[in-house]
Amino acid sequence: MVSAVPALDLADVRAVLGDRTILDRVTLTLPAGGLIALVGPNGAGKSTLLAILAGLLAPATGEVRLDGEPLARLGDRARARVMGYLEQQPECHWPLSVAALARLGRLPHRGAFGSLDPRADEAAVEAALARTGMTGFRDRRIDHLSGGERMRAHLARVLAGEPRVILAD
Repeated sequence: MVSAVPALDLADVRAVLGDRTILDRVTLTLPAGGLIALVGPNGAGKSTLLAILAGLLAPATGEVRLDGEPLARLGDRARARVMGYLEQQPECHWPLSVAALARLGRLPHRGAFGSLDPRADEAAVEAALARTGMTGFRDRRIDHLSGGERMRAHLARVLAGEPRVILAD
């Protein structure tokens, strides 16, 4: 049964960066279970909208709701368990392997003293590497990959978190 509550709902959202209004009174409902593309010209505010949807940027006015609850009330960890975000130009400043990068996607599922279920974590990482075609790259360093391979490695990180909502910029 599909929930009647939308996965993400924006009500009268306004975003201001500096003295410039980027988004003005945006109201939008994104239903659960679909694939939605946001298309527009450069500088139209698509990345800003995605950052607000992800909870990375607070709107100047208005509200974002996730499953009917205000996104601002969720803690970072709770939000990260439900929502994955793949930025436009992801960076990794450490010489991590592809598998180690993918394991970072499991951080929201860890307890104070480590993994709550190491087998589930490894299964999620392996599934994410397989889905992105990165299994054969698991031991390669992220800084030794091409741009496209690097993007797939970061997508594996997002998928390893097993989020219900994925926002990709």
